Amino acid sequence: METNKKIKVVYLVNDILLGGMQNVVLNLVRLLDKEKFQVKVCYFKETQEIKPGQKDILEDFKNAQIEVISLGGKKKSKISDFVKLLKFLRKEKPDILHCHLSYSNILGTIAAKLVGVKKVIVHEHNTYKFYPTKFVFLMKLLRPLIDMTISYSELVENEVSGNFQRLAKPLTKINRSSYTIYNGIDLDLIDKVKNSVDFNKKRLELGINPTDILVISNGRLIDWKGHENLIKSFSLIVKKFNNVKLLIIGWGQKEEDFKKLIKGFGLERIIRLLGNRNDVYEILSVSDIFSLVFSYEEGFNSESIGIAGFEAMACGLPIIVADYPSAYKFVKNGETGFLVKSKRPELLAEAINFLIENREKRINMGKTAR
Repeated sequence: METNKKIKVVYLVNDILLGGMQNVVLNLVRLLDKEKFQVKVCYFKETQEIKPGQKDILEDFKNAQIEVISLGGKKKSKISDFVKLLKFLRKEKPDILHCHLSYSNILGTIAAKLVGVKKVIVHEHNTYKFYPTKFVFLMKLLRPLIDMTISYSELVENEVSGNFQRLAKPLTKINRSSYTIYNGIDLDLIDKVKNSVDFNKKRLELGINPTDILVISNGRLIDWKGHENLIKSFSLIVKKFNNVKLLIIGWGQKEEDFKKLIKGFGLERIIRLLGNRNDVYEILSVSDIFSLVFSYEEGFNSESIGIAGFEAMACGLPIIVADYPSAYKFVKNGETGFLVKSKRPELLAEAINFLIENREKRINMGKTAR
């Protein structure tokens, strides 16, 4: 093989919606050495409706000079997706296929082996508890065909392989078929954004007064992200404070339900749903408190800090998250934020009230979180 030949890498994702997994992929491809790697990103479905004034993550890939290719359409069809993927891989002949999330992991692994892709990497972003039984069965069945599995936490790698090895430094030699690599935040990028943001101007753009206490939450509008309890907590907070506002960033199936809940509490002037945004770091930079308290079903135990939580910490905000066991690894209760019980809006209100009342403590907790 020629020494100057680039390694061809294809990243395969379910969709190109704005979300944590997509941002992980964006950072991976953005930071790869373009002198050594030729990179393309492909995805199956297009289900997100971009509202006026909002931008798609496609623009971020474009700015990073990464080619993004759609393999699907408005409706998901497993057979159609698989056939299109086969044709694409036969044409591209990548050296490495890097798959993300279960649907892409399954179709990608099978297709890659059929067309002779040299290496298949599967990236696990969720615990298997989220997946249907048939998906878990298929992933276990396909495991021998996968060259490398990367998990975002030890808990997930334990599910995959029965043990784990956390990778914190670059390897000189690969001696396992799976590793845990924590999701990281680009601190240089965070600082660049923070240093460029005009606090008053950004707040004005968001409809927030400079003197208001701004609470921010960032996550898909689905049941277990806990937004319902956050909204309920504000029905208690506003009884004590009249200068607090809540902005919720994200999209999802519960949007209309949350709008009705906000209206029912008479909080339309206090809480706003912003939908998807591509200026999350800018909004975090002018916020005071971050809250995203996951609310899993009884008996379900998983990670309780998403990438959104780490981004908020990197921006210097105290965070409030659910007190599931995994959270204690990353959040020091009372020092970098608060760990509160799920589905207890009154406890969440107490934590937010404390941070509102104690400005110096709030700022110091944010610095420690960073």
